[in-house]
Amino acid sequence: MKYLILVIEIIHILVILSILTPFFINDKNILLYYYYFCLFIIGGWIIFNNNCWLSLLEKKIKNNEKNEEWIIIEYLEKYLNIKSISEKHIMFLYIVSYLVLIYKLDLFYQGLSVISIYFIFDYLHRKNQK
Repeated sequence: MKYLILVIEIIHILVILSILTPFFINDKNILLYYYYFCLFIIGGWIIFNNNCWLSLLEKKIKNNEKNEEWIIIEYLEKYLNIKSISEKHIMFLYIVSYLVLIYKLDLFYQGLSVISIYFIFDYLHRKNQK
């Protein structure tokens, strides 16, 4: 079980680090695959009520389902000893990375529509929780 958790953590770290892809890669084929990967990630966030499916799986295996903190914040504290970052900072980095990606792929308006759909969903989801 310990090795399964380690493998999931490594996969999760690689997925998290993938947000840097648009800043360092200019090959349109790689960026297009990454764009589809981002759509898959955003779709997962929408389906699982603003939660990452990989984080849900990891928390279930660790029996840590009550922890509401984003797993990336937990990793930053655990591995890099960074304690002053919030979900808003991380979301800002995701958005900037996505904007760079859709700009490089000349999919700016399509990409903005995906972001808009996500934020409309997020707004409606938060409104319904109150």
